[in-house]
Amino acid sequence: MSNDSVPVDSRPCSARLRSKAIPGLRAVLVAGMLALFIGACSLRSRLTQTPLVIQPTQTPTSTVVLASPDLVIGEINLAINSKDPCAPATSLMELRIQVKNQGDAPAGAFTVEANGLVQTIPGLAAGDKVTLHFPVTSQQVQVWVDVLNQVTESLEDNNRVAQQLLMPSPSPGCLQTPTPVSIVAPALAVLEGHSAEVWSVAFSPDGSLLASGSVDDTLRLWRVAQADLLRTMRGHPFPILALDFSPNGALLATGSTDGMLRIWRVSDGRLLQALEGHAGWITSLAFSPSGSYLASCAQDFTVRLWRSYGSGDADDLSSDWRPYQTIDEGMSGIHQVIFSPDGKSIAWGEENGTIRLRSLGGDWLHVLKNTSLAATSAAFSPNGLWLVAGYADGSMRVWQSSDGALLQVLKSHTEAIRDLAFSPDGSWLVSGSQDNTLRLWRVQAKVLEAPVLIYAGHSAAVNSVDFSPKGDLIVSASDDHTLRLWQAPPLPPAPGE
Repeated sequence: MSNDSVPVDSRPCSARLRSKAIPGLRAVLVAGMLALFIGACSLRSRLTQTPLVIQPTQTPTSTVVLASPDLVIGEINLAINSKDPCAPATSLMELRIQVKNQGDAPAGAFTVEANGLVQTIPGLAAGDKVTLHFPVTSQQVQVWVDVLNQVTESLEDNNRVAQQLLMPSPSPGCLQTPTPVSIVAPALAVLEGHSAEVWSVAFSPDGSLLASGSVDDTLRLWRVAQADLLRTMRGHPFPILALDFSPNGALLATGSTDGMLRIWRVSDGRLLQALEGHAGWITSLAFSPSGSYLASCAQDFTVRLWRSYGSGDADDLSSDWRPYQTIDEGMSGIHQVIFSPDGKSIAWGEENGTIRLRSLGGDWLHVLKNTSLAATSAAFSPNGLWLVAGYADGSMRVWQSSDGALLQVLKSHTEAIRDLAFSPDGSWLVSGSQDNTLRLWRVQAKVLEAPVLIYAGHSAAVNSVDFSPKGDLIVSASDDHTLRLWQAPPLPPAPGE
């Protein structure tokens, strides 16, 4: 073996480091090789002394399913109040709604809404149910559970229900004297000729004529005695929704969906004047008792007063009506405007249930409100003591004109009351409704709480009603395209007579 050969050395790395140094270039090379060799030895030593440990993967835990409530609407029905089955019509019926928690966890506080009326439930345990009692506002009911989304449920899309309900009948034992028994009366005559819905009708002041306005864009005059058509008057290019005779019977005013008022001469059907001002459908109009003013209301949320500067005589063609006053003070939609019997004030009903009384001089007299249901019709009693309003749910409210006190709440119709009219002597009140009927109410110290007659025959909504000047006839206009004449009953004798 030559002197520069490197023998295999089995000594530990630490012992080899003690070898003597090699001079010159060879020493440098040997030193580098020794450094590499020492590093390899050190790594082998660490691997030998500290083995690599691989941690096992952690086993995943099972998914946790949290319990949650699930509120559902169960039975919905109308029922007679079991506490007093013979209560007045306003409290006779009640709406019963069952709500159940079919989930597997209790529900916290939540709300239940039925046709806009809300009740709060403090909570409901899993599997429990509760029955809620609501007043009746309509046969078509819409129920919503958890209106404010206070409860997180396993299923959220089963919280609303809409349902048409059947009206239960009161016990026959409740209809005893002195409660008036309503009988159904047929029409005396049916006047046909309009080709679309008839929205307004009125007797002339002498009772010989009827005027009707229709969606067929025509105004028609009818002879009462013959129950036939006298004249068709054309001039409105759009549906006629409102009309009224002047107190002397010489003029007829009409209002249309084009926002225009038109003044006609009754004797020959001549159009005298067209009045512009409203920016929406004219829904109602009325002459003042003196005939000097005309009030109108429209879907532009205004009430307007017009003043006559003509004589108003039957032979006077110089009819000159001009704007007198516009009332636009934040009202909601306006349904009907009327004059008080003394002509000193006007009143109207609004979509939000408000009734307003205002003097012609511009002073607010009363703002009456007892419900948020739309006030769809109104009428003053002939003596001016009462103001009766009809509402969207078929109810009526009787207000005292002097101080605005609420005297009565009446309910017989099942749908909205479209129009009201008192007999000239104030002994009767007739109501026309979207339920296709007219109902006759006796008036004494107050309006009786049940109608004494139901006039049935129309096959669609009754939009307008009026008493004849003698009080012996009633006329109605309907969506079924017809007018109908009805017999008003004579007054029964007063007690003791």
